[in-house]
Amino acid sequence: MNSSNYRAVIRVIIKEMRVCQQQPAVSLVVADFEAAVWQAFRLVLPHIVMKGCAFRWCQAVWRRLQELGYQSAYNTDDKFHRYCRQLLALPFLPHEKVDSMERQKINNLFFPW
Repeated sequence: MNSSNYRAVIRVIIKEMRVCQQQPAVSLVVADFEAAVWQAFRLVLPHIVMKGCAFRWCQAVWRRLQELGYQSAYNTDDKFHRYCRQLLALPFLPHEKVDSMERQKINNLFFPW
C-alpha cells in the first residue's frame, strides 16, 4: 500500500470512532518501518509521537542493507559488521544519546522523502 491508502484507512478509523461517540485521543503510534505508514500518520495526525518496534527495526535495517547490496560487506568486513550491529542496537539507547548527525544518516537511509 502507499501513503494515500494508509491515510484513507486512518481517516476511516477516526471517523468510525466518532460514529461510536468516542473522541480519538491518539498520542502515540507504534508501527513497523514501512515508510508509507509513517508518512501517513505524520500527515493525518501530525501531533503524535511515532515509535517503531525493535524487531521490525532490525528487520528493516537488514532488508535495507540487502537492497543496497551490502550483504557481502556485512559478512566479510569486520568494521562494517560492527557498525551495522551498532545500528541494530539504536532502539535500546535513550533518544538524547543518539547524536543529530547519526539520526540524520538514519533518516536519509530509511525515510528519503
